[in-house]
Formats: sequence, C-alpha cells, structure tokens
Amino acid sequence: MEVLFNKPISLQIKNQTENKKPINIKISQIQKEVKKLNFQLTDETDPFFFFYLDIIEQDFHFIKQEQGLLIDFVEFPVKFIELLEACIASGKDLHPKFVAQLQQDDRYSTFSIIEANSFKQINHLSLKFNQGNDSTIKEYLATVVKDFKTQTHNLQQALSQSTRSCRESEQLISKISAELDQLKIKHSEEMNILKQNHLIELTKEKERFMGDKDSFRETNEQLLQSTRSDYELKVKDLSEKLNSLNVSYSHILKHSQSLETANSELTKKLESVTQDLSFSRQESERLSVTKQHLQDSNKMQAAKIGILEANLKETEERERAALEEKKKALDKVDLIQIQIKREEDSVQVLKHQVEGLEQGLKKAGEEINKGNEIIKRLQLDLKNAKTKIKLKNTVTLQQEKLLDERMASIETLQKELAQSHKTSQEQQTDLETKSKKITDLTSQLEESRKIIEDNNRVIEWLHKQLNEEALQKPLYSKGFTQIDFSKYTTVEPEKYADYRQTPKQKEEMVFTPRERELPSVPRTVTPNLPKFTQPTTSIPLKFDQPVVQPKSSYF
Repeated sequence: MEVLFNKPISLQIKNQTENKKPINIKISQIQKEVKKLNFQLTDETDPFFFFYLDIIEQDFHFIKQEQGLLIDFVEFPVKFIELLEACIASGKDLHPKFVAQLQQDDRYSTFSIIEANSFKQINHLSLKFNQGNDSTIKEYLATVVKDFKTQTHNLQQALSQSTRSCRESEQLISKISAELDQLKIKHSEEMNILKQNHLIELTKEKERFMGDKDSFRETNEQLLQSTRSDYELKVKDLSEKLNSLNVSYSHILKHSQSLETANSELTKKLESVTQDLSFSRQESERLSVTKQHLQDSNKMQAAKIGILEANLKETEERERAALEEKKKALDKVDLIQIQIKREEDSVQVLKHQVEGLEQGLKKAGEEINKGNEIIKRLQLDLKNAKTKIKLKNTVTLQQEKLLDERMASIETLQKELAQSHKTSQEQQTDLETKSKKITDLTSQLEESRKIIEDNNRVIEWLHKQLNEEALQKPLYSKGFTQIDFSKYTTVEPEKYADYRQTPKQKEEMVFTPRERELPSVPRTVTPNLPKFTQPTTSIPLKFDQPVVQPKSSYF
C-alpha cells in the first residue's frame, strides 16, 4: 500500500448544523490484481469520526460518465490531490476560492470540492463516502495503535543509540580534558622558557643598541660641527663675492643708462632729419620749374651725398667702438658666471657630505630593522604556539600586552632616530636656500644681459632707419647737425679710428645711389655688425625711458 496524500484540511460539514473542522484526508493506492484507491476522512480529536471510500477502475468509469470528467483513472489521484492543495492554500483567506464540503446523510455522505466564482459555485467533483461502522472503526483504530507502537519502538531504538553515543562522547571528553591538562602544563613550561630567553635577548639587544646609539650620536655631533664650520666659511666667501658682483652690476647699469640717453638723443636727431627731408621736398618741387636749376641741384645733391656718406662712416666707426666696449662687458659677465659655477661645485661637495650622513642613518635604520626581524620571528613562534593550544586565550592576551610594551619602547627609539634624520634634512634645506640665492644672482645677471641686448636692437633699428633714408632720397646739409657722442658715452672714438672692415663687410656696405633703383616699398638694410647670442627668457622687456618710434608718413 502506497500513501499518496495525508494532510489536514478545513472541511465544511453539513448535517443539521453547518460547521468547519480540520479533518485529515488520507489517500492510498493498493496495487494488487486490481488497482484500488482508498480514501479516508478522520479526526484526531474524535476517534469515532471515520469515513472511507474504495474506488476501482470500473467504479471510476461510472463516476466519469455521471460527472463528465475528462481524465483517466491513472491521472485521477494526481488531479484530486491538486484540488485538495488548492483548498488548503485558499483556506487561509476570508473568502476562499476552493472549498471542501462533506454533506452527511443516513446512508452515504458526499464529499465535494467547490470553486466559488464571481458568477456561481462550480462543483468540480463529488464522491460518496461510507460512514464507518464498528468493525471498520476497530480496524482503523487497530492500524493507528499499530502505527503508534512502531513509532514508539523506533523512538526507543533512537533513544538507546543516542544514550550510547552520549556515553561515548563523555568518555572522549574526559580523555580530551586529560590531554588538555597535560598540554596546558607543557605549554606553560614552554612559555616560561620562551619568556626567559626572550628577556635575555631583549636585554642584549637593548645594551647593544644603546652603545650603537651613543657612538652614532658622537660621530654625528662631530660631523655637524665640522660641516657648520665649513659652511660658515663658505657663506662668508659667497657674501664677499656677492658684494663684488653687486658693484660690477651697478657699473653695468650706469653704462646702459648712458647708452639709453644716447639713444634718446639719436631719436631727437632723427626728428630733425625728417623735418629737413620735408623742407628738401618743398625746395625740389620749386626747383623742378627749369632744367638748369634741376641740373645744378643734381650736382649739389651728389656733393651732399658724399658728405652724408662720410658722416655715416664716422657714426658707424663710433658704433663699432661702442660694440667693442659691450663685448668687454660681456667678457666680465662670463668671468662672473665662471665664479658662480665654482661656488655651485662647492655646494655639490656639501651635498655629497650630507649624503654620507644619510648613508650612516640608513645603516642605523638597517640595524633597527634587524632587531625588528628578530622580534617578528619571536611573534611567529608565539603564533604557532597559539595555533597548537586554542584554549589559552588568557595567557596569550598577557603575552600580547608584554609585546605591545616592548614595541612601544622600540617605537620610542625609532622616533629618536627620526629626529636625528630631521636635523640632517634641515641642514639640506639650508643648503638649498643658499643655492636658490645663487640662482637668483645668475637670473639678475641674465636680465642685465637682456637689457644690453635690447639696447643693441634699438641701435640696429636706428641704423636701419638711417640707411633707408639715405637710400630713398638725398638730404640737404641745411639743418643737419653732426652728433657729438662724447656727451652721452665714455667711449673714446680716437682709440677705434684704425678699425678695419673685412672685404665682405665692405662689399655689403659700399653702394652708389645712382646705380641702385629706389624701391617703392620700404626695406631694411642691415649692416654686418657683430651679434651677441643671449639666452631667451619669458621676461617682458622694460625700458627706463620710452623709445621714440618714427612716424609712418615719412617712410
């Protein structure tokens, strides 16, 4: 006999009164010569409530024809169980969708499963159960008692097995506790030995570390004193060199100011030259009436061009003398840069000394790391002992406290080393500040070079403008005054009177106005003057006095 379903379900019992009860439904399948399904309705609170039904395949065919079922005998128990599960699921709702009913009569009691729809109630299935008589109730109760006895017998066997296992576990616990006591004793002895060895090693390490610390302090103090004395001497030398550089810089500034005044005077003279040009243009228009006056004026203009060329040559010689003086000033600046490089080399020597000190600090740090590695090994030994004995929590906590105290003492020693490292870093910062001062001085020298370069550019521009004027139209001698450079500069032109041009420069400079065609667009003629290469910077150019630009109408 195979039990297919055995669950309690809320059942509506309809007789003279209507009430609900939790009734147990049991469906079992008996497979003999003829397959048979057995249905039982029982109540645990009422042992005399017993309804039963046996259905054979032939009986199922009659039920199928009467109620219009669409399933076979094999599928019937499965579908019936699905309907019962739906009743159990909807039994929790206030208005259940599926309801199981039992209507009692004198002969038969009909069990039906009803689905409550919004339109009507649909009766899915109705089965006629037989009410149990004395013999069937006795058989049912006998099977219940038999099942109960088998359950009690099984429970007694399980109890006996559990008692045996409990006794065995108690014996094992007693053995394990005895082994644990022995292990505790061994562990305490091993821990005491380890503590003693650890204390001895720690005292040795402390003594050695204190000796190394004292020796390191002495050597460090000696090195600091020697470096301080050397550093003070070098600072004095650098200050003296700075003073000398400042003096030379002031001389260069004075010379550049004198050149700027000369440039301003040249701009004024250019304005007067432009006025002369306008006057000469007016006179040329007047003289264009007659051919004879034009021929005479051409002869006079040729003579005046020769005079202007002579004047231009004199001005070029004076400019060349000024450029040679600038060369000498630049040579002085190069010497100053060489001195600055030597000072930078001395700073690098100091840096090497500081690096030696840092190496000594690193060695001391390595020794401390070795001590830390020894401590880490001891910690690993302690951890292995902890894994062997898990129940020693109190002892391990005390050991961790002792280790924390020892680590704190080691950290204090490391802090002292860090303080000594900070002092060495402060010395490095002082050296860096001094090197920054040297770089500032070099930047000031470069700025002075740039100012000189700007002055050279202005002089070249003026020279270009004079050449353009000479090429475009000849000038009358009226109103033109020779420039006296002795008022604006300390350069003596007599010293540079023997200045000779190279053949290439002469070819570029010598020209005849009659052979050359005058261009319609203004162009620049650059003489082959010496050029000074200076380092480029992003600093904007600043002049103490404004540079006079020529008017665009004259060119």
